[in-house]
Amino acid sequence: SGDPYSTSSRISEVDSRVDGMVLVMPPRAGEIIRHCQTIGMPFVSLLRPFQDGGLTVNADDYRGSCLAAEHLLSLGHRRIVHLSGNEDAVTTAPREQGYRDTMTAAGCEPWVINAGFDWTGGQAVMDQLLDLPPSQRPTAVFAANDLCAEGAMRAIKARGLTIPDDIAIVGFDDTWFATMTQPALTTIRMPIPEMGALAARMLIDLLDGKTDF
Repeated sequence: SGDPYSTSSRISEVDSRVDGMVLVMPPRAGEIIRHCQTIGMPFVSLLRPFQDGGLTVNADDYRGSCLAAEHLLSLGHRRIVHLSGNEDAVTTAPREQGYRDTMTAAGCEPWVINAGFDWTGGQAVMDQLLDLPPSQRPTAVFAANDLCAEGAMRAIKARGLTIPDDIAIVGFDDTWFATMTQPALTTIRMPIPEMGALAARMLIDLLDGKTDF
């Protein structure tokens, strides 16, 4: 929790050993950003709001969540709940907004519950939803990430229900364990390796003096 880059001594230690940094999900007002800007250390961010300035590489979370909702709608689902992620994560708002816009366009009421990005949150929220009468339960779940989806799957199976026959689930990120769940999880792919490679190339170009990004 908090700023993972907040140790001043750790930041100072790397100054003399590196020419630039790729920062993964740096806090918006984090010490590492201020430090890089103060000493003129070139950096490229992964998963940071564009409006914060600087170079960053993001996925199209909005479009990805639209695809998730469209997929579930195409299967005939209308009571689709979105288990949203942590409010301070850059991916949470666009994933929720894409879901909301897609549901609204289809004439369906958006249904959003915060569950965080881990399996415990997904399981706890899903347990609460399964306490509802069957006619009021969601028939499908779009989870903010695969861990949350996996937690929801645990809750569903613990009640003796089946996936996707009783409740369908879609995750987000396409992490390695999406193929390890039973059944395998339908998920939206975030191209993490490609994003990391692009950030590294951008940083190299920045160190070479290129500015036409």
